[in-house]
Amino acid sequence: MLDLNKPVVLDKDIMAFLEISQPTLYRWTKERGFPKAVIRGRRPSKHVKAWLEERGLI
Repeated sequence: MLDLNKPVVLDKDIMAFLEISQPTLYRWTKERGFPKAVIRGRRPSKHVKAWLEERGLI
């Protein structure tokens, strides 16, 4: 479950929510400006939420 109310969101939860693979998530980070992980496998929720909202995904 993607809980954007916590300080960080796990990559596995992002991948499940978007129905994408790990290589796709890494490619989006590199090529599409998806927020980078601050700690391995954890990304700032506020940046992830903003990215998703900008694209109409939430």
